[in-house]
Amino acid sequence: MRFLRDVSIRHKVTRIIMVTSSIALFLLWAAFVIYELICFRDSMEHELVIIGELIGLNSAAAIEFDDSAAAEEILTGLRANPGIVAACIYVEQDVFATYQGLDLMRPRIPAKPGKDGVYLEGGFVSIFWPITFDNKRIGTVYIQHDLEEFYADLKRYVIIAGTVLAVSLLIAFLLSRVFQRGISKPVLDLAHTAEAVAAGKDYSIRAVKQSQDELGLLTERFNDMLSQIQTRDAALQEAHDKLERRVEQRTAELAESNKDLRDEITEREEAQKALKESEERYKTLFQNAPEGVIAADIETKGLTHVNPAMCKMLGYSEEELNRMTVIDIHPKESLEHVISEFEAQARGEKLIAPNIPCLRKDGTVIYADISTSKILIDGRDHNVGFFADITERKEAEEELNKYREHLEQEVEERTKQLREAQEKLIRQEKLAVLGQLAGGLGHELRNPLGAIKNAVYLLNMVLEKPEAEVKETLEIIEKEVGTSERVITSLLDFARPKPPTRKVVDVNDIVQAAVSRIPVPENVEVVRQLSEAVPSVSADPDQLAQVFGNVALNAVQAMPEGGQLVIKSEAPSPAEWVIVSFTDTGVGMDEETMGKVLEPLFTTKPKGIGLGLALTKLLVEAHGGTIEVESAVGKGSIFTVKLLVG
Repeated sequence: MRFLRDVSIRHKVTRIIMVTSSIALFLLWAAFVIYELICFRDSMEHELVIIGELIGLNSAAAIEFDDSAAAEEILTGLRANPGIVAACIYVEQDVFATYQGLDLMRPRIPAKPGKDGVYLEGGFVSIFWPITFDNKRIGTVYIQHDLEEFYADLKRYVIIAGTVLAVSLLIAFLLSRVFQRGISKPVLDLAHTAEAVAAGKDYSIRAVKQSQDELGLLTERFNDMLSQIQTRDAALQEAHDKLERRVEQRTAELAESNKDLRDEITEREEAQKALKESEERYKTLFQNAPEGVIAADIETKGLTHVNPAMCKMLGYSEEELNRMTVIDIHPKESLEHVISEFEAQARGEKLIAPNIPCLRKDGTVIYADISTSKILIDGRDHNVGFFADITERKEAEEELNKYREHLEQEVEERTKQLREAQEKLIRQEKLAVLGQLAGGLGHELRNPLGAIKNAVYLLNMVLEKPEAEVKETLEIIEKEVGTSERVITSLLDFARPKPPTRKVVDVNDIVQAAVSRIPVPENVEVVRQLSEAVPSVSADPDQLAQVFGNVALNAVQAMPEGGQLVIKSEAPSPAEWVIVSFTDTGVGMDEETMGKVLEPLFTTKPKGIGLGLALTKLLVEAHGGTIEVESAVGKGSIFTVKLLVG
């Protein structure tokens, strides 16, 4: 912008307007010319394509009859278009007929036909176009058109655009001369005011504000500046007077200070001596400190000073450590944490970094608590770290943690045992209450039930041909009496269980017998997967039959819509247990039901008192075995009975 740097603001505004207008008008003219050039080329290409197709249609017959004279006569018709300077018809790769315009200096016609298409080169527009007859190519037409018409139009556009540009620039110049005054006059007035102030050193002069725009704001700020300078000038004069008085006073004081300065020099020499002695003491402390001490540059993290204790702690010499960085004396896997602690201490956020792993020269890892102080050494910030070896303490803490975990595990196991003992005690209390209830019910209900059963039997004997309704009623009474007797028997068996009378029995045989005695609906499939390798067990066969029968019956009743019951026996190696599992595809149970299903008096069935599975558990445990339940809602249940071998 050198052409604007040294001219007046009035000329600057004028030149800016003229340059902006010129560029805008030139870009408009250039866009117009480019648009015309594109349109002219597209129209010329379109025209040549049409002419090529017409010549192809008209000359097809001449080519078919090998009449080159007729073909040249057709090409002669191109004289109606003065822009076409040459034309040619090719048959295969040879010239068949030609046309040459009036200007014999035009480029010669190509000896061979080129690729079909339109070409713009050498100041001409050329076209190679196929000649077809009955959908078969029989030749090629070549037409060459000059660009004189385009150049004439382009020259005309340049003259018109130049005239419009000149007139527009003249108008812009005249308008800029008028409108620039609104900008230049306030600035010139402000410059004249500044000249007057500078010439006369009169800071009371003020510029006149002529508008409310930025120039008006500039005038206000200029006047404010003059006011401040005027005030400051008065203050400077007053300060000058005060300074003169103080110089006189200071001169008198300096004479007295010379004596004090000599005394101060003496004191400083004594202080330097004391400082040297202090440095010797601190150096002795640094070298003989029992803890490791390292000074590390905060920016580069290089180790600059180490004491003998640190060398002994890490197994390096002082020269080796002085060539290393903080990164080199810590394990790679802990570097992120170490660097984070180092930077936090450098920022003053932490004083102690506990439990930091350090890498010795022999590859072993020790642990240290690092307390730091930030000091300046040779003009650079350093972290001075004091390393307290806590490796032995950390090992003792780890042993203590292991012991604590062992104690917690033992407490957890003991708590589990106490909980099981408590549950057993509660169950025994329930059984005691249930025994009293069962004894009373057995005495009070069995006699009436016996009388009812005998009465039904007598009626069946007396009535030779009872009515169907009477017969059905007697059957219902007999069935319900049997159900009541089974409930009473279950209560008595659960409340006063008999100790098992053990015999060596085959578990598979007892399973087969127990399942055969329970009613199985037709829509339930029972699959037996009984392993022949299952060893015999010492157990009460009647109680085991009751166990397997209760579990199988419970599985069948859990499949009211039908399903599959898989009974499997196995003896995993080593054969310490015989395992019998009952897997059904019934309705399944949620976790809450699964936790209570083996408890007495808990049932999910509309009929029953919830003693079947509870009695089953009691009998299995009496044999030293266990019963486990796995289930999920909608996915069926698995009851697993485990019995000791032997």
